[in-house]
Amino acid sequence: MAFNLGKGVSLGEPKPEIDEFNWGAKEPSVQIQFSGSGTGYQAMPFSVDQAFNPKK
Repeated sequence: MAFNLGKGVSLGEPKPEIDEFNWGAKEPSVQIQFSGSGTGYQAMPFSVDQAFNPKK
């Protein structure tokens, strides 16, 4: 999505992308492209260890 800074408006529909990298890699191992998602998405970081191995 482009943005007109002078008018303060967006041009066209948002086209969010996520690039996932293996640790230390310079090229993405996976690219996710969203389409038809309206205003976009919100990423929520979380710990896999804490989510699946909660402290007792």
